[in-house]
Amino acid sequence: MKLRRLFYLVVALCCMLFVTCASTKQSGSSGKDRGSSDSSATAGGSSKDSSKSGSSSSSKSGSSSSSKSGSSSSSDSDSSSSSDSDSSSKSGKGSQSDSSSGKKYSSDNQINSLIDSIENSRRNAENAGGDSALSDLYNAANDAFERLKQRAAAGENTPELKRALENLNSLFKGLEVYAEAKAKKERIDEKGYAYNNQNAYDEGASLLEELEEMNKNAAAFIAELEKGTSDNGNEFLKKANKADLDFSNVFKTTATNERSAAFKAKKQADSVKASVSRKNDYDNGVASFRNGDSKYVTGDIEGSIEDYVSARGIFSKLYKEVSAARKKAQTLIDDAKNRVKHSESVALKADKTDPLTEKIQGIEDENAILLESDDFSAAKATYVEIDEKIEVGGGASL
Repeated sequence: MKLRRLFYLVVALCCMLFVTCASTKQSGSSGKDRGSSDSSATAGGSSKDSSKSGSSSSSKSGSSSSSKSGSSSSSDSDSSSSSDSDSSSKSGKGSQSDSSSGKKYSSDNQINSLIDSIENSRRNAENAGGDSALSDLYNAANDAFERLKQRAAAGENTPELKRALENLNSLFKGLEVYAEAKAKKERIDEKGYAYNNQNAYDEGASLLEELEEMNKNAAAFIAELEKGTSDNGNEFLKKANKADLDFSNVFKTTATNERSAAFKAKKQADSVKASVSRKNDYDNGVASFRNGDSKYVTGDIEGSIEDYVSARGIFSKLYKEVSAARKKAQTLIDDAKNRVKHSESVALKADKTDPLTEKIQGIEDENAILLESDDFSAAKATYVEIDEKIEVGGGASL
């Protein structure tokens, strides 16, 4: 009996302790929640529940830290790899890149400008055919250009480098001019214009041979250029320009000669009144002559030659054909005059032996006007005046 009461008492005490602990836990946790929400409301001001503050803090501490450790580290590795690649490219090429992208090879603007000019000059040389006309020199110049760019990217900024770049630029320009001069010589040879200015032609041909000799020794030529202590690139350009000018002068002299010949042919055509008897052909000759003048004054010297040659041919043909026709007509006129003279002689004799005393039908009075008077103004209107000389600018005339 006593033991049973004691058991019940112990059970009751355990229940009381359990209830007390449970209530204590509940009040403690609610106090904590209330305290955290109050503190979050006070600190944030804008957060309305504790879950938001909890999630936000967990996202900051959890995902944010994980992003820093995970994605951030990956981005850091990407950026570091990109920066490593940039730095590796910088260490390999310095500031070297394609000039068209806007990046430069050197901190010196003069060097960068020279490199840009060389790119442009090389492109022009290729378009003109200079890369195939003197291929050895062109290929060696290309290789030298790459080496000079590397020197610039490595930070070299010396007078020798600049001089080498300047001469390389001149060399590429010279290759372009050489190709154009050679093409002019070939056209002169094809059309047989050399005799018009043989001295200029011979000098130009000799200069082309000198440039071709330099092509045979391309390696030595480029090695000297790269040292930056000579002006062989500039000299190459000077010789190419002179050769090109010589062949241009052959064309100019030819145009001058052909114009003079066409003008003389026109004067001959005018002397036989070709503008009257062959008006259309005559006008075609005048048109060709004027087309030649128009091309000459606008700089198309070579094109003007063809027009002058055409005009000369038209006028010369007119002179020959009209002259022949006039000669034939004159023969007929002379024969008619002789017959008239014979008739007059017979008539005079008849007047003496058997004079006419009355008017006879078919025989006109000696004072009768048989043809209307003509001032030949229509013939004058067909004539076209052309100046013997034309102004070509700067007070010069052709």
